[in-house]
Amino acid sequence: MDSQIQFFIYASTTDKIYKIKCFNTGTYQIPGVLTKDSSDVWEALTELESLFKTHYPQQNINLSMHVRPIMDNYMCRLKDKNRIISLPKMYPLILQWYDQEEKFVKKMQQRKDFVGRVFSKVSPNHWHYITTKYDRNANEFQVKFNRISPYFPEKNVLKPKKTSIKVLIKKINFNGGKILKQVIELYLWLDDFVEKHGDTFFCNHVYKPDPKELDLSKIKLTLNNP
Repeated sequence: MDSQIQFFIYASTTDKIYKIKCFNTGTYQIPGVLTKDSSDVWEALTELESLFKTHYPQQNINLSMHVRPIMDNYMCRLKDKNRIISLPKMYPLILQWYDQEEKFVKKMQQRKDFVGRVFSKVSPNHWHYITTKYDRNANEFQVKFNRISPYFPEKNVLKPKKTSIKVLIKKINFNGGKILKQVIELYLWLDDFVEKHGDTFFCNHVYKPDPKELDLSKIKLTLNNP
Protein backbone atom coordinates (compact mmCIF):
# COMPACT_ATOMS: atom_id res chain seq x y z
CA MET A 1 0.00 0.00 0.00
CA ASP A 2 1.35 3.42 -1.00
CA SER A 3 1.92 5.87 1.84
CA GLN A 4 1.32 8.97 -0.28
CA ILE A 5 -0.48 10.45 -3.27
CA GLN A 6 1.12 13.27 -5.24
CA PHE A 7 -0.96 15.96 -6.96
CA PHE A 8 0.38 18.23 -9.71
CA ILE A 9 -1.54 21.51 -9.55
CA TYR A 10 -0.95 24.61 -11.68
CA ALA A 11 -1.27 28.03 -10.01
CA SER A 12 -1.88 30.95 -12.38
CA THR A 13 -0.83 33.54 -9.79
CA THR A 14 2.74 32.25 -9.80
CA ASP A 15 2.68 30.48 -13.20
CA LYS A 16 4.02 27.39 -11.48
CA ILE A 17 3.10 23.74 -11.01
CA TYR A 18 3.12 22.66 -7.35
CA LYS A 19 3.72 19.02 -6.47
CA ILE A 20 1.66 18.47 -3.32
CA LYS A 21 2.28 15.19 -1.49
CA CYS A 22 -0.52 13.89 0.75
CA PHE A 23 0.41 11.15 3.24
CA ASN A 24 -1.80 8.55 4.90
CA THR A 25 -0.86 10.10 8.26
CA GLY A 26 -3.03 13.12 7.44
CA THR A 27 -0.05 15.40 6.73
CA TYR A 28 1.03 16.91 3.43
CA GLN A 29 4.25 18.27 1.95
CA ILE A 30 4.65 21.09 -0.58
CA PRO A 31 8.16 21.43 -2.06
CA GLY A 32 9.10 24.66 -3.80
CA VAL A 33 7.09 27.19 -1.79
CA LEU A 34 8.39 30.67 -2.64
CA THR A 35 7.13 32.89 0.20
CA LYS A 36 7.77 32.74 3.93
CA ASP A 37 4.05 32.86 4.75
CA SER A 38 3.25 30.20 2.10
CA SER A 39 0.75 32.56 0.44
CA ASP A 40 1.97 31.67 -3.07
CA VAL A 41 0.66 28.11 -2.68
CA TRP A 42 -2.85 29.03 -1.52
CA GLU A 43 -4.33 28.89 -5.02
CA ALA A 44 -3.05 25.33 -5.51
CA LEU A 45 -4.26 24.32 -2.04
CA THR A 46 -7.70 25.77 -2.71
CA GLU A 47 -7.91 23.71 -5.90
CA LEU A 48 -6.92 20.55 -4.02
CA GLU A 49 -9.34 21.38 -1.21
CA SER A 50 -12.17 21.68 -3.75
CA LEU A 51 -11.28 18.25 -5.12
CA PHE A 52 -11.34 16.68 -1.64
CA LYS A 53 -14.69 18.30 -0.80
CA THR A 54 -16.19 16.90 -3.99
CA HIS A 55 -15.25 13.35 -3.02
CA TYR A 56 -15.72 13.74 0.75
CA PRO A 57 -18.64 16.19 1.18
CA GLN A 58 -19.27 15.17 4.80
CA GLN A 59 -15.77 16.10 5.94
CA ASN A 60 -14.78 19.55 7.17
CA ILE A 61 -11.72 20.11 4.97
CA ASN A 62 -9.80 23.38 5.06
CA LEU A 63 -6.23 22.86 3.87
CA SER A 64 -5.19 26.52 3.65
CA MET A 65 -5.97 27.05 7.34
CA HIS A 66 -3.51 24.35 8.35
CA VAL A 67 -0.38 25.48 6.50
CA ARG A 68 2.39 25.53 9.06
CA PRO A 69 5.93 25.24 7.70
CA ILE A 70 8.08 22.98 9.89
CA MET A 71 11.24 23.10 7.80
CA ASP A 72 12.87 25.73 5.60
CA ASN A 73 15.06 24.74 2.66
CA TYR A 74 16.76 27.48 0.64
CA MET A 75 18.10 27.14 -2.91
CA CYS A 76 20.79 29.51 -4.20
CA ARG A 77 22.21 29.86 -7.71
CA LEU A 78 25.44 31.41 -8.95
CA LYS A 79 24.75 34.89 -10.33
CA ASP A 80 27.38 34.56 -13.06
CA LYS A 81 26.04 32.07 -15.63
CA ASN A 82 29.55 31.50 -16.95
CA ARG A 83 30.87 30.34 -13.58
CA ILE A 84 30.62 26.85 -12.12
CA ILE A 85 31.79 25.08 -8.98
CA SER A 86 34.44 22.45 -9.58
CA LEU A 87 33.26 19.71 -7.21
CA PRO A 88 36.44 17.57 -7.55
CA LYS A 89 38.46 20.58 -6.37
CA MET A 90 36.07 21.74 -3.65
CA TYR A 91 35.34 18.38 -2.04
CA PRO A 92 38.87 17.59 -0.74
CA LEU A 93 39.05 21.06 0.80
CA ILE A 94 35.71 20.50 2.58
CA LEU A 95 37.09 17.26 4.05
CA GLN A 96 39.98 19.23 5.56
CA TRP A 97 37.58 21.85 6.98
CA TYR A 98 35.67 19.53 9.30
CA ASP A 99 37.61 20.40 12.45
CA GLN A 100 37.15 24.18 12.16
CA GLU A 101 33.76 24.46 13.92
CA GLU A 102 35.02 25.82 17.24
CA LYS A 103 37.23 28.44 15.58
CA PHE A 104 34.39 29.39 13.25
CA VAL A 105 31.78 29.82 16.01
CA LYS A 106 34.14 31.93 18.16
CA LYS A 107 35.02 34.06 15.14
CA MET A 108 31.34 34.74 14.41
CA GLN A 109 30.62 35.55 18.08
CA GLN A 110 33.26 38.30 17.99
CA ARG A 111 31.40 40.19 15.29
CA LYS A 112 29.42 43.26 16.41
CA ASP A 113 26.66 43.02 13.82
CA PHE A 114 23.64 40.79 13.18
CA VAL A 115 25.92 37.77 12.70
CA GLY A 116 27.29 38.15 16.22
CA ARG A 117 23.75 38.19 17.59
CA VAL A 118 22.86 35.05 15.63
CA PHE A 119 25.79 33.16 17.15
CA SER A 120 25.55 34.67 20.63
CA LYS A 121 23.70 31.59 21.97
CA VAL A 122 25.60 28.99 19.97
CA SER A 123 27.99 26.76 21.88
CA PRO A 124 30.98 25.43 19.85
CA ASN A 125 30.39 22.07 21.53
CA HIS A 126 26.87 21.93 20.11
CA TRP A 127 27.76 22.61 16.47
CA HIS A 128 29.21 19.55 14.80
CA TYR A 129 30.11 18.79 11.23
CA ILE A 130 29.45 15.05 10.98
CA THR A 131 29.80 13.65 7.49
CA THR A 132 30.04 14.28 3.76
CA LYS A 133 28.82 12.28 0.80
CA TYR A 134 30.03 12.80 -2.76
CA ASP A 135 27.71 11.40 -5.43
CA ARG A 136 29.68 11.58 -8.65
CA ASN A 137 26.82 10.16 -10.72
CA ALA A 138 24.50 12.98 -9.62
CA ASN A 139 27.38 15.49 -9.74
CA GLU A 140 26.77 16.77 -6.20
CA PHE A 141 28.00 16.40 -2.66
CA GLN A 142 26.36 16.95 0.69
CA VAL A 143 27.77 18.21 3.99
CA LYS A 144 25.75 17.20 7.04
CA PHE A 145 25.74 18.84 10.46
CA ASN A 146 24.47 17.60 13.80
CA ARG A 147 23.72 20.35 16.28
CA ILE A 148 21.79 21.05 19.45
CA SER A 149 19.67 24.08 18.75
CA PRO A 150 19.71 26.92 21.30
CA TYR A 151 16.40 28.09 19.85
CA PHE A 152 14.59 24.94 20.97
CA PRO A 153 16.20 24.09 24.36
CA GLU A 154 13.32 21.83 25.37
CA LYS A 155 14.27 19.47 22.53
CA ASN A 156 17.96 19.18 23.38
CA VAL A 157 17.38 16.06 25.44
CA LEU A 158 15.34 14.40 22.71
CA LYS A 159 17.36 14.66 19.54
CA PRO A 160 19.89 17.07 18.01
CA LYS A 161 18.82 18.79 14.80
CA LYS A 162 20.37 17.62 11.55
CA THR A 163 20.94 20.22 8.83
CA SER A 164 22.85 19.98 5.58
CA ILE A 165 24.40 21.83 2.66
CA LYS A 166 24.09 20.33 -0.82
CA VAL A 167 26.56 21.62 -3.41
CA LEU A 168 26.04 21.24 -7.16
CA ILE A 169 27.99 22.77 -10.02
CA LYS A 170 25.62 25.74 -10.44
CA LYS A 171 23.70 25.97 -7.17
CA ILE A 172 23.86 25.40 -3.41
CA ASN A 173 20.97 24.23 -1.22
CA PHE A 174 20.64 24.75 2.53
CA ASN A 175 18.31 22.11 3.97
CA GLY A 176 16.72 21.18 7.26
CA GLY A 177 16.44 24.50 9.07
CA LYS A 178 13.47 24.86 11.39
CA ILE A 179 13.95 28.61 11.57
CA LEU A 180 15.84 31.10 9.39
CA LYS A 181 18.67 31.53 11.92
CA GLN A 182 19.69 27.90 11.50
CA VAL A 183 19.97 28.39 7.75
CA ILE A 184 21.96 31.59 8.24
CA GLU A 185 24.44 29.63 10.38
CA LEU A 186 24.99 27.17 7.51
CA TYR A 187 25.35 30.00 5.00
CA LEU A 188 27.94 31.79 7.12
CA TRP A 189 29.90 28.55 7.66
CA LEU A 190 30.09 28.04 3.89
CA ASP A 191 30.78 31.73 3.27
CA ASP A 192 33.76 31.56 5.64
CA PHE A 193 35.03 28.53 3.73
CA VAL A 194 34.53 30.18 0.32
CA GLU A 195 36.33 33.33 1.47
CA LYS A 196 39.48 31.26 2.07
CA HIS A 197 39.27 28.71 -0.75
CA GLY A 198 36.86 30.06 -3.37
CA ASP A 199 39.57 30.93 -5.89
CA THR A 200 40.51 27.25 -5.98
CA PHE A 201 37.20 25.78 -7.08
CA PHE A 202 35.22 28.58 -8.80
CA CYS A 203 36.01 28.53 -12.49
CA ASN A 204 34.74 29.90 -15.80
CA HIS A 205 32.64 27.64 -17.96
CA VAL A 206 32.11 28.96 -21.47
CA TYR A 207 31.76 26.03 -23.85
CA LYS A 208 32.65 26.67 -27.49
CA PRO A 209 32.44 23.39 -29.40
CA ASP A 210 35.07 22.55 -31.96
CA PRO A 211 33.36 22.16 -35.39
CA LYS A 212 35.35 18.93 -35.82
CA GLU A 213 33.55 17.48 -32.80
CA LEU A 214 30.09 17.94 -34.32
CA ASP A 215 28.60 14.82 -35.89
CA LEU A 216 25.88 16.08 -38.22
CA SER A 217 24.68 12.54 -38.92
CA LYS A 218 23.31 12.36 -35.36
CA ILE A 219 21.17 15.49 -35.65
CA LYS A 220 17.47 14.63 -35.99
CA LEU A 221 14.63 16.92 -37.02
CA THR A 222 11.52 16.59 -34.88
CA LEU A 223 8.20 17.79 -36.28
CA ASN A 224 5.31 18.60 -33.92
CA ASN A 225 1.80 18.08 -35.19
CA PRO A 226 -0.49 21.13 -34.77
